[in-house]
Amino acid sequence: MNKTKVFTPSTALPISVTPKLLTCPVRGPLTAFALAADGLNASEEARRIDLIHLLIDRHYPPANIAVETIVLKNIGANGRNSVRADVVVYSQNAHDLKSLSMSDRLKHAIAVAEVKRDSKSKKSAIDHQLEPALRLLPATDALGIYWDDINQILLIKSLVETGKNHRFRLIKTI
Repeated sequence: MNKTKVFTPSTALPISVTPKLLTCPVRGPLTAFALAADGLNASEEARRIDLIHLLIDRHYPPANIAVETIVLKNIGANGRNSVRADVVVYSQNAHDLKSLSMSDRLKHAIAVAEVKRDSKSKKSAIDHQLEPALRLLPATDALGIYWDDINQILLIKSLVETGKNHRFRLIKTI
């Protein structure tokens, strides 16, 4: 295992620190480290686990949470691309839904989240990942969550009448 040298303020001498491997409450022990390659900031995986802990603290069952889930396949040139969500919360056990088609599985999705290590790509992540994923969820009360080192943003679907039609508007809140 690689060791990272860290300078402590009191001594200004390097000490060796063994990087800490993460344990996810949904997936168990991981091979990902708590700190990013720079050794100073939390990794994206650590932020994802922080969000999962918050969801569990808010009484979402761990069995209903899926990580790195595809929410749309076969898009883009030649259908080779897909939209993947960092975290999806379902209304029932995620394992029980695996045999369903993607569209049927999404009918049970109640929240979708995008997690970034830091806030520098916030706008792009919300505009090009989170909002499209949230719009795919059929539930009118589905939630979108954006999570990084500074921002924790909740997107709420709101049904808006436009003449004879209805459409969704996403409302950002903190």
